[in-house]
Amino acid sequence: MADGERCPQCEQPLPKSEEWKRRRFRWGMLLAVLTFLPTFVFWFVNAYQSISAAKTTGLGAVAGGFSESATMFGMVALVASAVIGITLLVRGMSPGNTQRNAISIVGIVWFGFLLVTTVGGVVLSLFLSRMHR
Repeated sequence: MADGERCPQCEQPLPKSEEWKRRRFRWGMLLAVLTFLPTFVFWFVNAYQSISAAKTTGLGAVAGGFSESATMFGMVALVASAVIGITLLVRGMSPGNTQRNAISIVGIVWFGFLLVTTVGGVVLSLFLSRMHR
């Protein structure tokens, strides 16, 4: 275990399970950041453009920008990365590391928000399209 990671407090080599938890945490947070940045960048850009073009305000204008950004990013990739990210972050939590656990919870909440809005939007649009028939 000479090339393994070391504990920051005592400089002892970390057990293999702790190294795997750190790796899962890092990959989970990477997925969280990768879904966060494009979603909100495109959301703000598209919301601003739709507000400017349609001269509208309110939730309708913001929802239009969010739906465009979700379509651009790809709903399937968004759901898949959210499920994988939640799994990695949950498996990367450890009882002795409260800072990592707190950051993991923020990432899990973010992924939960993405899942609810994406799946909820699809279900709502399907429901509304059936009502108009």
